[in-house]
Parts: sequence; structure tokens; C-alpha cells
Amino acid sequence: MSSYSSRLDSLIEDLGGCGTLQKLLCILIHITVILAAWSLLGMAFIGYDPGFTCRKLDVNANKLSSINMSEISTNRLCSFGNYSTCSSYLFPTGIKTVISEWNLVCDRRWIVAFITSFQMVGVLVGNIISGPLADSIGRKSSFILSVLILAIFNFGGYFSQSWKSYSVIRFFIGIGAGIYFNVDLPILAEFVPSKLRTIALAFPSEPLSAMLFAFITYWLHDWRSVHLLKTIIGIPLLMNLW
Repeated sequence: MSSYSSRLDSLIEDLGGCGTLQKLLCILIHITVILAAWSLLGMAFIGYDPGFTCRKLDVNANKLSSINMSEISTNRLCSFGNYSTCSSYLFPTGIKTVISEWNLVCDRRWIVAFITSFQMVGVLVGNIISGPLADSIGRKSSFILSVLILAIFNFGGYFSQSWKSYSVIRFFIGIGAGIYFNVDLPILAEFVPSKLRTIALAFPSEPLSAMLFAFITYWLHDWRSVHLLKTIIGIPLLMNLW
């Protein structure tokens, strides 16, 4: 008895082999990797620490005379001794990240790691549900759903007003990425003939997207603009997939 793979190859060949459908599918999937990869790698730039200086140092009046002002440097100053803390920060104007947006420095630095970790919990959830979801509604519908989630929540990230709401946004972005990376290549594997399958699956779209993301963030320098750009990319991709 022939295997499922050989029967699938025979069916694809009988239907015309590598035709327009397969070519368009390869192009669309490898292009949509840009949205998924940028979404997953987003915190590499969005959580970047641009550096800061202390703008306002609150000092305990009773300890004021014991401070040696020559020992104080405002660069990355969080506190001085046990009796003075920085309550206001000044960030470089050339780059905007969530750290400069919500003062996530000093005793609030852990929040950046929390946001990233919360996103990866979303990836775990997406990985867990992607299999049953693809079996129940199909891989195509699951793939479109993942792109829809990424586009919607990247747009939502543009309007985030607090690190708490942004953490929720990153969680759902993680879910979308988790679903995406579990259904994108299986779709290609099932529609592309075996003789071309290796080329279709091994094309390095993910590392190329990651390198492109580095250039884009170097050019934009604004985390909200990065989210808006990902949304702008996601909308036409979603329309073509639909």
C-alpha cells in the first residue's frame, strides 16, 4: 500500500504539479514571515535601554550635609546611598522605546523582562492550541487567523497607554506568532510537490526578515512607528490571503 506522502504527491501532480497556486502560496507565506518575525522580535528594539540621566534627585533633608556632591554622576543614577533616590529621568531624544515611554529603569527595569516573558507565554499558548485549531477549522483558516491576530494587536500596540495594557498586547501577539509558526510550513509541505518541497521550505525568509527588522528599527527609532508599520504590512497581506 502506498504511503500518504506518495499518494499526496501523485494527487498534486495529477492536478498540475507546481502551478500558480503553489507559486502564489510560497510567495505569500514567505512574505508574511516578515510580519510574524518582526512581531516576535519586537521587544529586541522596543525593550531597548537607550540610557538615561537623573533629572531630579530627591534627598532626605536630614542627610543633606553628608552628601559629597563631587561623587555624584547623573548618568544612569538611580540612587545615592540610602537617603537619596532619583524621581525623574531624562532620556535621549533620538530613540523612543517603552523604557523611555514609561520610565522603566532602576527599580522598574524588571517590567521589560516581564513583558517579554508574558509574550513568550502567549507563544506557548499559541503552540498548544494551533494543532487542535488547525485540525478543526483547517490550516488555511488557522493561518489567516494568526495573521489577523498579529495585525490587530500590533495596531493595538500603537495606542498602548501603560505597560500593563502593553503586556496584554504582547501576550496576544505571542499567541498569533505561536499559531503562525506551527501552520505556515505544513501548508507549503502539503501543496508543493516533493521534488520542490525542500527549496520551498528551506528558503531563509525568517533570518532575512530578522536582518531587515534591524535596518527598519535603525531607521525608525520609534517603537510606536514600528507597530504601525507592522500593521500597514499586515493589512494587504491579510487581504491577499483572504
